[in-house]
Amino acid sequence: MKKLFLILSLVVTIAVLAFANTRRKPDVDKIMLDCNAITSLQDPYKVVYSLRNITKTKYKFSIHMILLDSNAYFGSPQSSDRISGAFSLDFGDTTNISLIGELVEFPVAQLKSNKFGPRMIHEVHENTTYTQAFELKTQTNFNTIGRVRFVIEPKCTLEELHFGLKMESGKLTVIEDIEC
Repeated sequence: MKKLFLILSLVVTIAVLAFANTRRKPDVDKIMLDCNAITSLQDPYKVVYSLRNITKTKYKFSIHMILLDSNAYFGSPQSSDRISGAFSLDFGDTTNISLIGELVEFPVAQLKSNKFGPRMIHEVHENTTYTQAFELKTQTNFNTIGRVRFVIEPKCTLEELHFGLKMESGKLTVIEDIEC
């Protein structure tokens, strides 16, 4: 009886192991390829920076948000009730520049009903330019890193883009897409 039980156990074990080996194991390389394809999909927007000299020390820095997908949108900084993930601009270290006035949005985003709650919010559904005026505090060489942040919908990802302002030999330039 013990021999029969031992043989039966051995047969069952071999059958289970054989079945387990015939089951398809995940193809890790394929999974990684699929994940890379998802993350490398083209962003539904493009950002273009520009800098315009107004006087010897005053500048207007503009961010042109170009929506490449008709379904794409993001929250406007103009919403009176600040929303999480709304467009924001941060110049980082402002030791060498002084901001003048508020960030200007053109065209101004329209007030829309919020599908995530009861309040109305400003959503940006079209190409929009944000402009911030500033004045130089110095003419000496400097570098500063700024940041643009927003949640792009319906992708629902927090986008954080870095740019640089570089003063060199009396000339101020914008450096796009800095990796931080």
